[in-house]
Formats: sequence, structure tokens, C-alpha cells
Amino acid sequence: LQANRQYLFQGSLKPGPELPEEMKQGLPFLGQPDGQGRFPLRYQGRI
Repeated sequence: LQANRQYLFQGSLKPGPELPEEMKQGLPFLGQPDGQGRFPLRYQGRI
């Protein structure tokens, strides 16, 4: 969190075998997975 109340989150999501099938079907909305099966996540905004 910056002094002007802005934030930036960068990370990734790697679905495991325990992830429900319904959630796996929604993963393409996050984009393409990398070579290790991780979906990139990046969010920014102001609180």
C-alpha cells in the first residue's frame, strides 16, 4: 500500500487436483497459463 492509498497485487494461481471442476472451467477467463500451469494475476487500485 502506497502513501496515496494505491495498491498493486501481482501473483499467480496454479490450480491443483482438489480444485472443483466448476472452478477449473472458469480459469480461462484469467488468461493463458504459463509453461508451469500458473495463471498470472495482477490487480491494482485505490483503497
